[in-house]
Amino acid sequence: MLDQFRALSGGIAAKLLLAFLVLTFAVWGIGDMVRHPGSNITVATVGDEDISAREFDHALRQTVEQLQQSLGGQYSPGLLKELQVPRHVARQLVDQRLIQLESRSIGLVPSDADVARRIRSNPAFQNEQGKFDKARFEAILQNQGITEKIYVGQLRRDMASALLLDTLSAAVPDFDEAARTLYAAQEQRRTATFYHLRPSLITDVPNPTEAEANAYYQAHQAAFTVPEYRRVSYVTFSAASLPGKPETVPVEELKRMYADQISEFHRPERREVEQLLYDSRDKAEKAEALLKSGKNAEQAAREIPVLNKGGLSLGKVDKNGIIDAAADKVFALKPGQFTAPIKSPFGWHVFIVSAIDPPSVTPFSEVRPQIEKEALQRDADDALNQFANRLQDALAGGATLAEAAHDLGLALKTAGPFDRQGVAQAGGEAGGIPDLDKFIDTAFSTDEKSQSSLMTARKGVYYLLQDDGITPSHVKPAAEVMAQITAGWQQQEREKKLAALAQNIAAQFASPATRAAAVAAYHLTPEEATIKRSSQTAGDLPLPPPLIASVFARKADEATPAFPLQDGSWALAVAGQTIPAPPPDGQALGAIRQKLKTTVESELMDQYADYLARKYPVSINTSALQRLQP
Repeated sequence: MLDQFRALSGGIAAKLLLAFLVLTFAVWGIGDMVRHPGSNITVATVGDEDISAREFDHALRQTVEQLQQSLGGQYSPGLLKELQVPRHVARQLVDQRLIQLESRSIGLVPSDADVARRIRSNPAFQNEQGKFDKARFEAILQNQGITEKIYVGQLRRDMASALLLDTLSAAVPDFDEAARTLYAAQEQRRTATFYHLRPSLITDVPNPTEAEANAYYQAHQAAFTVPEYRRVSYVTFSAASLPGKPETVPVEELKRMYADQISEFHRPERREVEQLLYDSRDKAEKAEALLKSGKNAEQAAREIPVLNKGGLSLGKVDKNGIIDAAADKVFALKPGQFTAPIKSPFGWHVFIVSAIDPPSVTPFSEVRPQIEKEALQRDADDALNQFANRLQDALAGGATLAEAAHDLGLALKTAGPFDRQGVAQAGGEAGGIPDLDKFIDTAFSTDEKSQSSLMTARKGVYYLLQDDGITPSHVKPAAEVMAQITAGWQQQEREKKLAALAQNIAAQFASPATRAAAVAAYHLTPEEATIKRSSQTAGDLPLPPPLIASVFARKADEATPAFPLQDGSWALAVAGQTIPAPPPDGQALGAIRQKLKTTVESELMDQYADYLARKYPVSINTSALQRLQP
């Protein structure tokens, strides 16, 4: 399975995605996972670490959002499957974890000073003057729902990974001479005279004999095959559509739920904390002296200017909201007391405690809306399950879908006939096909005159369908499609004759002595053009790469072979003058060098990831990955 992952991504786009994950994960990736501790499903195990379903889902949503922004109107959900985006994301998470494990194994640990410099230089944490703003930093972390400790730890790991990747990239040369050689080849031009050999050159295609028509019919059965069509009836329902769903929950039931979940409503001790942050111990000690003299935090900050101007207050925080080096000391203080200067990666801190909220339990009145919402959702789910069981029991008891729908008050709808692509039997889109996940697949996997399993779709909608009739796939009789057989056979013969004629003309073009006669005999129109190796057309004539390569391989006045074009026509050319590439500019050479460097880096990263996957065991939970894909 891992080999399949590697085959999916072996290019530059995959490495760019990996870089995106590494660079953005620390600031914007952790918060969602911390705020929403998810299921315990494991998508992959790398070494001794798991990649959770929550982590995969978050990375996938980030990537989808990037695609939507980049592609705009060209984006569609089907594109995710076509590009195998979920598998790319899973592969990049595996590679990211491999790099983290290896950087830890070889002892790449950024210093506190390096981590602090990275944070201070992050524009997201800087004020309008371009200076680090501690208050903004804390506000962003609070908005993301993560603590400073978690953020710094993840950033340190990401920096170690980036350092390892940078070390690998540093081994790649600059490719200066190779870039010049490629530039000279890419920018070299060539004059040429092109000739388009169209199907209209062939005028003597007869009708097929009976034997020829029958042979063509037998060899092209797929062209005359009618696909299988299905007609279905179906019902849909959801919790919101069920009659008699409860709108309220008795208060006694809510209180019982509150008592059962009381541990969830315990509040840890919280403290109202202010801090003074300085870039030196000397300043912090002077501020401490001012506090000892009776000054408050705001007065001390004015006299000894702090780094966190406008953000002295941390608000009410529990122990996890204070940096590790200070947490125990801050929570040992009484109201009005302050700490001695404490060093962290961000500077020197003095913390002041102004008030203490002791541990408590959130009262029932505050959490009643939350509990009632959970209870209503639980009751709705129970009602939905009971309704689904009633429907399935009715069908198991021999009722038709129409009878069960009538008894349960469901609207019975129909769709089809349609084929596996959702196309109606008469052509065009089949009416009545609902926008429900895997509806067509379910229809074609259900036996005739039978019901499907109960299926789930987006937004909590359930559906169940019944196959009402199958029109089997069949080959149309030859007599019914004889006009198509004749046209197809004639097209096939015309292509054969044109291919033979193109080779004959190319042979005549090989000698200048017979070239003019061929041009006149077949009324060929010359198309003069100057092309580069990257050219795609000469006037209105499309140029296939083999034809362009042949032009550049010929001496002046030599003709190329004839090459087929996608529309069934052919083309050849007579090479002319060679025009050397103009002197390169720095920008052009730089772009080629960068492309070469990126290509080699990509290959190097692939090989290194393969090595790490052998060093650290990788296990992919394919069933979980399949379930989590959109």
